[in-house]
Amino acid sequence: MKYYITDVPAEQMIEVAEGVYQKGSMHLDNVKRYLDVVEPYAVRIVKMASQLGILEEQNGTYQVCTEAKDLAVASIDQRQVVFEKFLVDFEPFVLFCYYLLRENTLEDASRKVGVVCEIGAGQRVILRALRGWGSYARLLKETKDGKITVEMEEKKLEEIYVRELLKATQDVFNANLFIAYKVGDEIFDYLERPDRHLLVDALTKYGQTPKDAINYSAQAFESFLRHLGYMKGVDLKKATGILQIASEFKGKSLILEEHRKMCEFLSAFRNPAGHGISKEILEHWTVEKDSALEIVLLFLTVIRSYHRYTVHQELIL
Repeated sequence: MKYYITDVPAEQMIEVAEGVYQKGSMHLDNVKRYLDVVEPYAVRIVKMASQLGILEEQNGTYQVCTEAKDLAVASIDQRQVVFEKFLVDFEPFVLFCYYLLRENTLEDASRKVGVVCEIGAGQRVILRALRGWGSYARLLKETKDGKITVEMEEKKLEEIYVRELLKATQDVFNANLFIAYKVGDEIFDYLERPDRHLLVDALTKYGQTPKDAINYSAQAFESFLRHLGYMKGVDLKKATGILQIASEFKGKSLILEEHRKMCEFLSAFRNPAGHGISKEILEHWTVEKDSALEIVLLFLTVIRSYHRYTVHQELIL
């Protein structure tokens, strides 16, 4: 998936969000005058803010995304915390942290992100941008010996909603990093953003809503299979559910019988979570949270196994 990255400060993207929110919407000329910058630089700022999900553009008019309204009205001391929400859901930054945690150098991590995420900017620009935003959001910290570490610091803020946001942000960040570790950087990049969101929800909410966690994972998996089928030229218009999709894949010799049986196994879990009642005895299923987590992890395992075999002909569990 292609991403755009340019080296603009987080503070200026937040300033734009503030101005656009207060005015309702802005054209580029308004943005330029609001920030007192030249037009090419204003273009870079709004384009980067749009990429992060802070602004959205329609017919040359910019508006603040619904999810970014908290950022637009945040006080100065709250902005760093709220900005985290967008950074931890930005795939290039998540992969940058993933590589750093695997003990890559800053230069190697930013270069790999550029390749995997198909970013047109050079390695130095990518590094300055990701390092700057991560430091601003306090997700990255420089140690005394000059090394950069990935961390989530505890912020001492009084407002309850900010503390809740911090907890939720930490959960999302950790879940994204876990998914990247589990499936690998190539597959993490391949996953569509809505599907990643479903998997993150499954990992962060399995304790509160176990059935929903299984359903979120199943929805993400089915969507993943349909995108994989489209890439491989498989017509899935008439296929309903993951088992029928797997059968279509097997018919095209894209997977092995073992892969098809994996979907058969997962389907057996999806039905109790989705319908909640046994068709045989008309009793409701109770789904425990530990079982839900195990099933979510199985979905991630099968995603990895399917992708590695259909794309690289590698047998991986």
